[in-house]
Amino acid sequence: QVFRHPRTAMAPDVAAIDAEIRRSCHQTAGVRLDAVRKLGEIGTPAAVEAAVARMRGEVEPDAEVRVAAVSAVSDRGIASEFVDELVAALRDEAASVRCRAAQVLAEIPELDESASQALLPLFEDEADSVRAAVVETVTALMLADAEEAVARLVTDPAAFVRVLAVDALSKFGGAAHLDAFVDRCKKDPEAYVRLQAMAAIRVLGTKAAAVVTEVAKPCLVHADQGVRIAALDLVKIAGPAAAELKPQVCKCLRECDLSVKRAALEGIAAMEVEAVEEVAASLGDEDSYIRRFAASALAKMGPAALRQSDKIMQLLGDSDDSVRLSATKACAGMALSGSVGVEQQVAVLEQLSATLERDTCHVVRWAALQAVHELYCMRVEETAVTEPVVALCGRLAKDGDEAIRYLAMRILSGCGPETTVVGDNVLPLVKDEDARVRQAAIRALSTMDEKGLVGLDVRDRGQRRTKGNVVTMQYVKKVEVEPDRLATLLRSRMNQTAPGGPSRSSPSSPDSKAATMPLPSRA
Repeated sequence: QVFRHPRTAMAPDVAAIDAEIRRSCHQTAGVRLDAVRKLGEIGTPAAVEAAVARMRGEVEPDAEVRVAAVSAVSDRGIASEFVDELVAALRDEAASVRCRAAQVLAEIPELDESASQALLPLFEDEADSVRAAVVETVTALMLADAEEAVARLVTDPAAFVRVLAVDALSKFGGAAHLDAFVDRCKKDPEAYVRLQAMAAIRVLGTKAAAVVTEVAKPCLVHADQGVRIAALDLVKIAGPAAAELKPQVCKCLRECDLSVKRAALEGIAAMEVEAVEEVAASLGDEDSYIRRFAASALAKMGPAALRQSDKIMQLLGDSDDSVRLSATKACAGMALSGSVGVEQQVAVLEQLSATLERDTCHVVRWAALQAVHELYCMRVEETAVTEPVVALCGRLAKDGDEAIRYLAMRILSGCGPETTVVGDNVLPLVKDEDARVRQAAIRALSTMDEKGLVGLDVRDRGQRRTKGNVVTMQYVKKVEVEPDRLATLLRSRMNQTAPGGPSRSSPSSPDSKAATMPLPSRA
């Protein structure tokens, strides 16, 4: 069978191969180096054998040529055929050759035991590059016999060797080497070694929660901002268990670097500690993420955060949509907490109403109206809350957003006779373009007081018909008709009222899928 060069798909010239083999024995090292590289590219058995012959020190005096010979085996993907030669190269006098031989052995999936044992002396090699290469090799092959030797290198004089050793131990099973990781986090003079050690601890997750405080405390005051951010990430994993680190985390919150401040805010939220004053200072930060997260964090700090409610409500007019949404949810969360009085809830209600009427972001308005609904349900007996809610929903009946109109009608449908005062605004929605709005409006009308319904000023024929239907429903309710028959009557009259007559997609009951509140689309 004729060998064909993989790049050209043409059989190599035998004379040319012989010429390169002769050049590999040239007295000039540069010529031999070029010849060995070309022999590796040719890849015929004779060419590879000639290249491998230059791998031995007694044959080839130049280390760079011997490295090229080792690489020729790797480039052809036939390293497993020359294991003995590669093992012999591990004992080469040149560090570059030992390093490259160790790297090529990593390409052999099932390395025999004798070759594996030949790697172990390299852990004590005088060259940093060789020690690093052997760590990478045993990690790639997952040689369990080498784990103890790797553990000794976490204190290696070379920083990049320590990094590789820590990473290797993490892959071998980091729980058994947790003490070594902690030691590197606390004592290593190089920042990137500490980062690798903290990454290994992060991989362990809750298994390492007990040592997070010990590790993070010195790293939170480290000069390198990357180390501080990594320490804050550990604080987030530990959560309340790292509460004693509050002073150090709050100090990070006052830094100028945005990444550190963001991580510090997230750490405070994870620790669930009271840091109202420190977090409130971030509400006016120039970074929108910090303002948004600060508002969310304050809302979770309980009654102590109520002192900052005015600052949070100021964010309802922020230029960033995400900040306004976070502030809206924060205001709602504080207003719905059990420790807030009616007066404070009314103040929040006024701010949410203003947001609904001036904001242009659909998601923010939806969140505000949902908060209004929850506030109404919580204080349904308080007229100081219920009356403004009914008036607001009456105004929203003319809103340009069909989702807002729909939710406003859903709220009114639970307000009972109080809805009568906004009946003039609700009645036109029985001819709304959106079927869900029409159905919700009819349900809202059916809860009104009968006298109030009779007094509605209705000039449109369709609206008069709807008014008559609703009054009839009120009468039917009085004589205590069975619920099933009443539901049938309501459905039939709703379908007659809706434009275009009854629809196959009309819901069979108010609890059907068509009657559920839609989720707001993302801005």
